[in-house]
Amino acid sequence: MRVLKRLAPGAVSLFLVAYSWDLLVQLRALESPLSIAGAAFWGWLLALSVTGIFAFAGFGFPTERLLPDSYYRVGEEDRLLALYRITGAHWMKPLLATAFRRLGRNQGTYFSGTRSGLDDFDRRTRKSEFGHLAAFVLIVPVSLVLLLSGQVLVAFVALLANWIGNLCPVVIQRQHRFRIQRVRARQQQSAV
Repeated sequence: MRVLKRLAPGAVSLFLVAYSWDLLVQLRALESPLSIAGAAFWGWLLALSVTGIFAFAGFGFPTERLLPDSYYRVGEEDRLLALYRITGAHWMKPLLATAFRRLGRNQGTYFSGTRSGLDDFDRRTRKSEFGHLAAFVLIVPVSLVLLLSGQVLVAFVALLANWIGNLCPVVIQRQHRFRIQRVRARQQQSAV
């Protein structure tokens, strides 16, 4: 059963690689630009399928380990807060919280309030950040390819979906980890 839990997300991830590639090839081959509605649909779908590649890979494998621990350490608070505001993540976070509440998920699902819960929450933020960061990095050149092939609206929609669906979550996860670092620093001071 454990093997199936790893293989199934990996298989879905591989399917999404093939689907995303095929979609990109088909969009590039179009001889005329899509309508606004078509561009909105296909740009969003492309961004979603590329993001899904890394999301499903993260469900089955420890993808967060592909980046060094030093990447996950968050430094300057002022820079992080500025990025949080500039990207619009401060609008996204309450929307996500509301969506999770409506889906019946509560905060305890992600952080139990215990030391081991803090470690698990840290791991989850890393996993989530890696998936969104990898998707963000991949969608940028994919959008450039679409732009150069004349699908300007599709490229714009894919970039917008990438900003909202990947960049904002990366910033939110970094903010979570900054708070985790502060809690751990306080724990170390009180242990001394």
